[in-house]
Amino acid sequence: MTFRKPHKYDRADWLLTALVGVIFLLLYGNTLAIGLLTGDSAEFQVLSHELGLTHAMGYPIYIILGKIFSFLPINELPWRINLLSAVSASLALGVLYLLARLFTSSRWLALAAPLACGLTGVFWKNVIIAEVYATSMLTSNLVLLLVVNWNGNRKSWLLLVAGILGGLGLGIHSMVLLLAPAVLLYLVICKASRRDWLYALTGSIAGLLTLLGCYYWLAARDPIAGNIQSVILPNLSRYGLSTADLDTPFERVVFIATAQQFKGTLFSVPIDQVISNIRIYFISLIQSVGILWAVLALAGLLAVFFLKKGEMLCWKDGFLLGCALCILILLPANYAIRTGIVVFFLASYSLIALLAVFGLDLIKTATNTLITRLGLTIKQTEIIHRVLGLLLCGLVMFNFTFRLAPFNTIPAKPISDTSEIKLADIQWVHYYTSQQLAEGMLSQVEDGSLIFSDWRMLYAMQYVAIIQGTKPDVIIIETNPYPGSPVLTQTEMDLIESNYSTRAIYFTRIVEQLEKDYRFIRSDQEPYVYKLEKK
Repeated sequence: MTFRKPHKYDRADWLLTALVGVIFLLLYGNTLAIGLLTGDSAEFQVLSHELGLTHAMGYPIYIILGKIFSFLPINELPWRINLLSAVSASLALGVLYLLARLFTSSRWLALAAPLACGLTGVFWKNVIIAEVYATSMLTSNLVLLLVVNWNGNRKSWLLLVAGILGGLGLGIHSMVLLLAPAVLLYLVICKASRRDWLYALTGSIAGLLTLLGCYYWLAARDPIAGNIQSVILPNLSRYGLSTADLDTPFERVVFIATAQQFKGTLFSVPIDQVISNIRIYFISLIQSVGILWAVLALAGLLAVFFLKKGEMLCWKDGFLLGCALCILILLPANYAIRTGIVVFFLASYSLIALLAVFGLDLIKTATNTLITRLGLTIKQTEIIHRVLGLLLCGLVMFNFTFRLAPFNTIPAKPISDTSEIKLADIQWVHYYTSQQLAEGMLSQVEDGSLIFSDWRMLYAMQYVAIIQGTKPDVIIIETNPYPGSPVLTQTEMDLIESNYSTRAIYFTRIVEQLEKDYRFIRSDQEPYVYKLEKK
């Protein structure tokens, strides 16, 4: 088996790259979430407009990119931030095609990689909402493309750009950092020169310094809707902090960037849970891409380590992808989180697609050997290759959880803050958004109120109150931030006590802890809010 590395892409490659991007942008754009969402997605939508740090690790580069998209003169603000994910995903899949072309001389086989990744349900669901995963994958794919191309032509500037992107990528999602060990080992086994190392280091430092500047700028802005104001400061006692510990931009950057809120969640998982998480990964992978594609990826990974000498030593590329894949599986498996863990494995899907291209190339090589033995003409060989390519692309699409049924179903409308608002229920096209829910809740409170909300509706209400200007003087904070039990912190208790005589205080759910001293007066209409009143 011979792996060819076309270091100079021709016009057909660039056209196919553009075609991949356009087709997937049309698919994702047509199924894009139509408006304001809940939880993390609503936070990204709000803070992209307000320019503030989010929950750990702040995501400053993503927020700035979101701000750029917010200026688009089309549709409403939440839709524009959702569009960032769709555009990022489409570009990431175009880059994935270019990566795959480095591992096979067949354009048909290279096209299988973006199809494999782009049509999986878990990927699709996360690129039509305001989320960081698609933009993070774009950054990771670009870094891999630059590094692998460097191994072919030894142009040090490629490592410079890769370093810059890697540094900036940490401001999109920390998963980009997980590529670093694999890339460093790749540079070692590829015998990078001193000049190469210098360029890579310079680029990384430049990217990190720019990232730190963005962190500081957003921390200095510290808008009222930002994570520090809405979540951390109202719950300082949960983290053993005082107001003085977060009164400067630098202190806020350190707290958010080092993920102090989630301290102790990494490598604190029992071994049996780690094994369970890894099992969940492989089950979700097979459900998403099909067992055949997973087997092809495994076969491709094994094949590159058994090449004969003189075949361009592609085991190095296999090592890069395999090492990165192992890290992207093992580290999330050791992460103690209370949300679904499958989404944290999403970064590995592009690597699985590339390894499967190795497997497909193995089949292509075996087919070529058979054709040679049969003595077919060049024209007949080309026809067979095209037919096989079409069959393989069809096979890829057939094996994925790609269903159009949700287009025919309008889901039930949630009626209260306690209703489950899940993407699976809202389906591919989001017929309903949390904006209506938030508007209904805020219409029942006085201006200037203090509202305690759960994470799901916190930023949806911030959007309606601050960005829409419906109730600009209300203060909305998260009731029980991660980590911790569903018990109000001492800081929250102090807020209630100090504000009770001057502000109306509302909760989006009843808190048993307060029922000894307070009554919860339920509003007259749904979605319900509960006014706090002393007994």
